[in-house]
Amino acid sequence: MRRYRLFQLLLFIVLFLSICCAGFCQTQTLSSSYKIKHTSTARFFESRKYIHTRDNSTVIVGKWGSTEDGADLLIMKVNARGEQLWAKKIVVSIRLDEYELTEMSDGSLVFVGDSQYNTAPTNSDMLLIKFTCQGDVVWSKNLSMTASVPHRFLMPYSIKEGKNNDAIISFYGVNSVQYTVVCRVDSAGNLVWSKTFYGTDNQTQLPSVAFVANDKIFVFGFKSLFQNSFLYNKSFFAIQLDYNTGATLVTKGYNYSEFITNYGILGTHPKIHFYAEQLANGGFALFGVFSNFSQQTGYFFKLLLRPDLSIDKATAFSVAQPTITYWSKISVLPNGQTHIVCANYDSRTFYWYAVDSLQNKIREQKTPYPNTYIDLRYAVAQSGLNRSLCVLSTMNATAAANGSIEIIQAEDNDAGMLPCLGTDTSFVKVVPWSVLSGTMQWQSVKDNEAVLSPLQFTSTAIPVTSQYVCEPVAAPPSSGQASIKITGKDTICFNGPVRQYVAHRINQSAPVTWLLDSSKYGTLSTLNDSTVSIAFTNQLTRPTTLKLYAYAGTCTVTQDSLNVTLLPPNLKLSANVNTCNPPFTLHPGPWFNTYLWQDGSTDSTFTVTQPGLYYVTLTDGCGNVIHDSLRVSGATIDIGPDRTKCNTDTIHLDAPAGFLSYSWSPAYNISSITGASVVVNPSVDTTYFVKAGNGPGCFANDTVRITVRKSPPISFGPDVSLCSGDSLTLDAGVGFSTYHWNTGAVGQTLLVKSTGTYSVTGTTIDGCRSSDTLQILQMFPRPQVQLNKNPTLCEGEISVLDAGAFAAYLWQDGSTARSFTATTIGTYSVRVTDNNNCTASDTTVITTIYPSPKNFIASDTAFCLGEKLELKPLTNYPNYAWSTGASTPSLTISQPGIYWLRVQDNNGCRGTDSISVSVKNCIASFFVPTGFTPNGDGKNDDFHPVLTGVVKNYRFTIYNRWGQVVFQTTDLKKGWNGKIGDIPQATGVFVWICSYQFEGEETKTAKGSVVLIR
Repeated sequence: MRRYRLFQLLLFIVLFLSICCAGFCQTQTLSSSYKIKHTSTARFFESRKYIHTRDNSTVIVGKWGSTEDGADLLIMKVNARGEQLWAKKIVVSIRLDEYELTEMSDGSLVFVGDSQYNTAPTNSDMLLIKFTCQGDVVWSKNLSMTASVPHRFLMPYSIKEGKNNDAIISFYGVNSVQYTVVCRVDSAGNLVWSKTFYGTDNQTQLPSVAFVANDKIFVFGFKSLFQNSFLYNKSFFAIQLDYNTGATLVTKGYNYSEFITNYGILGTHPKIHFYAEQLANGGFALFGVFSNFSQQTGYFFKLLLRPDLSIDKATAFSVAQPTITYWSKISVLPNGQTHIVCANYDSRTFYWYAVDSLQNKIREQKTPYPNTYIDLRYAVAQSGLNRSLCVLSTMNATAAANGSIEIIQAEDNDAGMLPCLGTDTSFVKVVPWSVLSGTMQWQSVKDNEAVLSPLQFTSTAIPVTSQYVCEPVAAPPSSGQASIKITGKDTICFNGPVRQYVAHRINQSAPVTWLLDSSKYGTLSTLNDSTVSIAFTNQLTRPTTLKLYAYAGTCTVTQDSLNVTLLPPNLKLSANVNTCNPPFTLHPGPWFNTYLWQDGSTDSTFTVTQPGLYYVTLTDGCGNVIHDSLRVSGATIDIGPDRTKCNTDTIHLDAPAGFLSYSWSPAYNISSITGASVVVNPSVDTTYFVKAGNGPGCFANDTVRITVRKSPPISFGPDVSLCSGDSLTLDAGVGFSTYHWNTGAVGQTLLVKSTGTYSVTGTTIDGCRSSDTLQILQMFPRPQVQLNKNPTLCEGEISVLDAGAFAAYLWQDGSTARSFTATTIGTYSVRVTDNNNCTASDTTVITTIYPSPKNFIASDTAFCLGEKLELKPLTNYPNYAWSTGASTPSLTISQPGIYWLRVQDNNGCRGTDSISVSVKNCIASFFVPTGFTPNGDGKNDDFHPVLTGVVKNYRFTIYNRWGQVVFQTTDLKKGWNGKIGDIPQATGVFVWICSYQFEGEETKTAKGSVVLIR
């Protein structure tokens, strides 16, 4: 507030004197720091990209329109004080979301933007527009890919000036394939060449930033895997291209460490979370944001590369919630400064952290923005050697007011900007982070797949109003006459005397007004009307120059100024220095007048090469004498106390970092003999020795003894299956003080009878444990074996006992075939084993052997040729099988030969017998009985002729007394039974006629009568 009151007083005086002395007074700017707010007539008036130009101005591109989707392209230029020079819009009729802009050497501007959120299922294109330095369109082009390349999603990532006003553009595409593209476009908007680098299948986004240096193009990017709406990034890449042809000269990869689980995740807006910058020293900076919104801490990274693309330094910063948000951004400027800005949506607060290239803090402050949305999509740019620029897009969070663009420009350590930047705070910490060189593989690299086609756009002016939030500080007016002079020391030392300054005036009656351009480090006190004093009020880490102004006069104002240098205290020499580090230098600070080291040297620095006591005597600019000292000890190393392990446990041994080499011994069960951290697994008590070195003759040693305790091994063998009804006893063995089974049992053994997993842990008295687990996989059913239980056997026959189909057999006699042949009375048993190794047994007993049938057919016989002979066994049997195939008890034959019969008796025994039948000579004869008695007594029941000999033809006919045929046959053995149909005939005389022919004779006919007797 004091600073503001002084400013108000000064401005009032300046205004008053300007009115009185018009034409004589001029206003000089003391500071280029300011904060200004621009508004327009559009709801969406947003900054999306801005650059600082060669004429010390700033050009901003963004959105201008009533809706976000329908907003036009905004381009606006402001001067060094943030005041609008011109503002224009270009009606593009598509939604632009990603903006890139660069200035050419001739002052022209080249813009590239995309329409990535086009919802139509078509390919996405980009706009390429060249403007004059006044924002007028020179030419406009459509930038896309050939039809054969899927380009549903294209994002412009960088545009830089090349030679002869060329534009070097990098963008990437995501569709069914992923690729990054670098193209060179000449000043007339013609494509010279393009290169498309196709990633492998697991790389879903390949953003890249391109720069031109030493007639080469340098491309930097990251490769990532899209998963669960986040981009998992684990590595960066660098490509060096030939400027003229685009040919690849160098490809490098860089792999980094994660901070904790799931970090290494880049948010869904890649340009916020990865970018690159070309540094003034010729190197490059890769930087971005790691964020995992399920955690309470976010991380920012900064990787510095040398001009040859080797790794220079990796640094990371942590920011705790609720400061970190989706739009948090880190920027590394060409001068090496690092800026982190955050906008917290909940508390509506803007945070700004900045350090120089040596990590000296420039600012760490926060500013409230009540009821305001803050968009920090593109955060900080360098606008001078020690000056930075931040552009915010803001919008009222509760009312439908138009958006605004707020520009903040701050000089380093400019105390006058403190009220505009808010209050000091602490929200950033530096944390360790490591990056190693890796590799980068491309699936393919293709030429000239980018396509340019003409478009037609024009720009028109739009209204913009401006209002300073913090205006640049104005110096007091002056007539240019040296009528006032400030005298006093131009140096103030920390803890030194208060300095007094006197303004000597020509006009002794004119009052003197004093002004100090920064109150952050010094306090101005008025002693009388011409004398003031300045006291050191804040500690510095480097010299800082303040400017003291004195002015006096009525109409004609006279002024003088004096640069006052504030010198910080001694930078305390470090303690506990290890001489095994490479030679290091002691830096008390370069701002002292004299230096005197312990060896008599007087340089501002001293190089330490060995242990010892080092001290220095300093004199500062105020004449103070300061003493400081440092004791440097020899190298030591500690790998911890002796350790005890059990069985095959491993132990991690860690030697302190910072040494060039490590040598471990013995080389027994150790993961490495040259690493700083090793894993050991000795089987016996072992003492390990480590020797760490940092140069010739510079070593540190330590030992650790590993004592090995052992517990007996427990081994149940492989998992098994049991057979139904079986059990298994698991024995953990002796040597343990306690046993713990997963079933709750605590004994040495466990009886198991069912499927399941069984495990035990045995603990010895020393606390060492052994464990094993066995799984009972299945309970197999037992095999079913059934032998033939027939207890009898026929004489001369065998019984084949079949045990069935199994894997193995064991019979009572030790044989192992599937079947066993039984031939005698006895007991027969078998044990079978199936494929699951389950067994079963069965037994059968043969108690009786029955005799087989034999001699059951009469002896051989003969019969007359032409006759028939009936063969039958002497004994009746249940089953018959004749040699002719007949199965009847008897067999009638008409031919001589040998006939056999197989029979089976009631015991199931079988026998076979045979008979030989031959032909005998018989006399041919014819005989007819004279009567017959068909009464069913088996005697003379039918009537037919009896012929002996071979009969060739035969017919026999019987008539009754009326001449009716009552019977007729041609079968020699068939006779009349005394019936006509089924009606028996009464006693009487019947006439018969028989015609017959014997072999070799004539046919004969005989007649006669027969008496039927009842």
